[in-house]
Amino acid sequence: HVIVVGAGLSGLMAADELSRGGLKVCVLEARERIGGRTETLWDARVDVGAQWIGPTHAVLLRLIENFKLELVDQFYPDSESTRLTECVGYEQRPLKGEDEKQVHDYITLLSDMSLDIQLDAPWAHSMSREWDHMSIEQHVKATLPSAVAQVEVLLFAQTVLACLPENTSFLFFLFYIKSSGGMEAL
Repeated sequence: HVIVVGAGLSGLMAADELSRGGLKVCVLEARERIGGRTETLWDARVDVGAQWIGPTHAVLLRLIENFKLELVDQFYPDSESTRLTECVGYEQRPLKGEDEKQVHDYITLLSDMSLDIQLDAPWAHSMSREWDHMSIEQHVKATLPSAVAQVEVLLFAQTVLACLPENTSFLFFLFYIKSSGGMEAL
């Protein structure tokens, strides 16, 4: 009855829902494995896709359990381990002083701004037109004076969204934050 293209977690979930609804489902996958963006490069000891799953991701955890996929505990590298940062082409620098404060304050600002976004009608916000025509990068650079803090926030956005912050609507980012359960979940 239905062909699902892609055996990533979204495709597997769609197939599972459809088959539980009584439909015959065929899943097509171009790669030799399932999982889509969830992939661990064992030689590099790093995940290159959907990197972290936390305890608040109940639907995803149930899907992983249903398909008997393996979870691997990940830990942020200490200051002597650079493998992760080399893989993403980013030199990790510990934040200090004003840079750290700016990043913390910006994360708080995003959390607060996302609270006002309606999930069923993000366009209904009074600032929606302006925010939708503004990229994440534009908002970050207009808000954060520190170049170090800007790099940190833009790297976070790019990692979470898997797309370039200069090509992504700030309104979409706020919607994404709200729909994911907030900045802490991300």
